[in-house]
Amino acid sequence: MKKDRTRLLIGILMTLVLFSSFTGIWLYVKEKNLQANQKRFVHLFVLTKDIPQNHRITDEDIELKEYPADVVSWERLPKDKILHRYAKIPLYKGEPLLAKKLSLKPIAQKPLVAKKEVKKERKKPLVNDQNLSSRADTIALPLQLFRNIDPTLKQGDLIDIVTIDPKKSPRSSEKFITKYVAIRVRVASFYFGTQRHDTVVLQRKEQPNVIADTINLEVTPKNVKNLLALYYTTAALNGRRAYNDKNKGHLWLIKCAKNEDPKQIKEKERLLVDYKRAPTKRKYYKKKKETPLRIDYEE
Repeated sequence: MKKDRTRLLIGILMTLVLFSSFTGIWLYVKEKNLQANQKRFVHLFVLTKDIPQNHRITDEDIELKEYPADVVSWERLPKDKILHRYAKIPLYKGEPLLAKKLSLKPIAQKPLVAKKEVKKERKKPLVNDQNLSSRADTIALPLQLFRNIDPTLKQGDLIDIVTIDPKKSPRSSEKFITKYVAIRVRVASFYFGTQRHDTVVLQRKEQPNVIADTINLEVTPKNVKNLLALYYTTAALNGRRAYNDKNKGHLWLIKCAKNEDPKQIKEKERLLVDYKRAPTKRKYYKKKKETPLRIDYEE
């Protein structure tokens, strides 16, 4: 019996020793963690409300907040260097207070000077400006008139219209000369029936694409004159030409470059249908007066 009691007492003592050891270790670890957390956070004075420029800071305007130490890279101001200072700029609620944003005296504000309203004169647009679609005349032409259709054409592109000008000559009944009907004509729009679109090809989901029926072009009276004169002349040749499928006219569309060389434009102008060369003046040379022929006979 004595041995059992002795063993029981030893067991109780050992349990108490282990429990106290674990408790001491747990308290030690907790204290270390608490100290580590305290090192990772710092206390800063922040604003409790928004304040305007030149506002004098009081106790009601600030409070202490906890911030991670890794984030705070500026000098922490004590309370005595914050109170009764003036805000250099408007500050907002929750913003930490920095020395560069505070001053001992209010900042003198510059008087506001009323700005003079300057009325901008609107430049009157030129009538022949190609960028003003509202001022340009337009003509709607069926795309079937043209022997080629560029699927990349869209609104705003510049195109040239080329045709074949039939001329009669004594050697052959018909002589064909390539001519420009119009140069750098702007595309205004395309029509698919009565619907207006900006591209020549209408892309549809799960259905084949559709090509426009009509092209709308910005033209000048000079373009219209050339187009009507040459189209009807060349269209009359279709009936006598075996290679003209579907009775199309002799018109081609050429897409222009955005920044075209001026020399190239001048070359095109010389190939326009109504281009007329300036008459060259002949130079007349005064004939020298011929001295009369004299024959002297010696005696």
